[in-house]
Amino acid sequence: METRTFQVYASHRQVLLADGYIWKDSDPSSSASFWTRHAFGDRMAVADGMLGIITGSYGRVNAVLEIHELEPELDTDGWDHVVEGSLEITDGELQVASCLGDEAARVHLESAWYRVRCSQAGLVGARDSGGNCPDWYRLQVWPAAPQAVLVRKRAAG
Repeated sequence: METRTFQVYASHRQVLLADGYIWKDSDPSSSASFWTRHAFGDRMAVADGMLGIITGSYGRVNAVLEIHELEPELDTDGWDHVVEGSLEITDGELQVASCLGDEAARVHLESAWYRVRCSQAGLVGARDSGGNCPDWYRLQVWPAAPQAVLVRKRAAG
């Protein structure tokens, strides 16, 4: 397993994962069909080449990116919200960035479909801040056939 720990600027309370570069063709995150009411409820939006995560805070949040060869064991204990979605990588790289394009992490991945599980903690203490925020995120990525977004644990409220 490859692991990266970093901070990402959750501008507009979102973090984006993208195939290669978040604005390589267009910006689907600005589309009304990306951030639907359903996507807000699930705290995840999916479009071609992009996956969006709703964060609790507007500011710098801590994140851990784990690249797995196989699906990791589901662990919901200690997490407020756990959601999964699919992302196709065609450019050979996964970028994690703010919606403004501030890159936080980039990893090489073979061209394939991947499942992304986002586990979210500290949502109760989340706030709008220019500094460090208390919510944090674990992003687990592994090769898998595409599937619909699936909430494994839903945050209260």
